[in-house]
Amino acid sequence: MNLSGATTVDRYLLQRHGQTDANAAGIIQGSSDFSRLSPTGCAQAAALSRSPVWKAISDDAGSLRIDRVFVSPLARARDTLDILLDGWGEATATRLSCPERGDAVALPSLREIDLYGWEGRSKTDLRRDEPVAFDAWQRGDADAMVLSHRGADGSVRRHRPLWELWERASSCWVALAAGEVGTENRTTLVSCHGSLGMALLGTAAGVRNPGDFFRKFEFPNCGIVEVEW
Repeated sequence: MNLSGATTVDRYLLQRHGQTDANAAGIIQGSSDFSRLSPTGCAQAAALSRSPVWKAISDDAGSLRIDRVFVSPLARARDTLDILLDGWGEATATRLSCPERGDAVALPSLREIDLYGWEGRSKTDLRRDEPVAFDAWQRGDADAMVLSHRGADGSVRRHRPLWELWERASSCWVALAAGEVGTENRTTLVSCHGSLGMALLGTAAGVRNPGDFFRKFEFPNCGIVEVEW
């Protein structure tokens, strides 16, 4: 997706983490960090490292240079990135250049959507106990998805998680675009999450209302989207 139409652009590769044990069990994760990659998720990340997608986005000489790597601070994204970097380039016929694992920048704003009291609960229970909000979540209705959360001070606050996510995704782009003045044609790998990834795409495309974009396409485990901007 080329958002600028220009010939000199920055390229961002948005990549979602592999399947987790919570994904497999139908448990809501949000921005919590209790879940870990399942065996399937580990296999997905290893398969992605060998995927022909890297050859497809390499230059005419079969080379691909990754200049910067950003990652969510959550374990499921970091572990996916580690597997990807460890196996990258095998059987892809692509000459890959990438920062070392330790050079990846953990960006707190790349965490998954904040779902407050839903985190750690099953989708089955939420569908039963909070049908209106859960249905709004499934449909991507940012206005109807309202969650109540008791803060540390004991007060109950109402949140609209999709609107909060959209605002945070906009701030992510500011951080991702930052760099040395005059730097052009950078390729940046961003290892993140499903909902956050959709929000990054929507805000990059200039969509102001989450409901006009969220859940309009699939961003599967270990899926990857290329954005040129």
